[in-house]
Amino acid sequence: MNADKTSTAFELSVWPDPTIIASVRRFVAELCGRVLADGDITARVVVATHELLDNAVRYATRDASRIRVELHHLGGDVGVVIVTKNRLDEDRGRELRRLLDEMKASSDRCAYYSALMRRVADGAGLGLGRVHAEAGLDLSGRFEEDSVLIRAEGRFAPTKGAARR
Repeated sequence: MNADKTSTAFELSVWPDPTIIASVRRFVAELCGRVLADGDITARVVVATHELLDNAVRYATRDASRIRVELHHLGGDVGVVIVTKNRLDEDRGRELRRLLDEMKASSDRCAYYSALMRRVADGAGLGLGRVHAEAGLDLSGRFEEDSVLIRAEGRFAPTKGAARR
């Protein structure tokens, strides 16, 4: 945890084991519920963390995948930053670049996600599309040799009446 009272952050390194994702999801839901006291923003963070970690674990070629979740109180808003890093093969890297470029170019998040669901038969990329559309986070990627760092970020106004903690 960050000593700054306006921010909360944690980082985990996990081996490519999909069974860990549900445990991390529960932890994030409880943490956000306590720190944010806002159901909508908590749901966005939980969905994004789940999908980004699933993506990192599913496509990791070796070694541990890392995830960092940051929650920042920015005046009256909440800033969310989620970063994953994992190794991946060249083909997956090309596919991931294409998806991120498409998302960045899309003017309607929901329409893009609907088109993505119709287009992909094996589900590849749907998790990132869900982060983009349902969680409302902007996605970017930094590619280095055989690894990728995916960054999802957004800023949200708390629901009226939500207590700030």
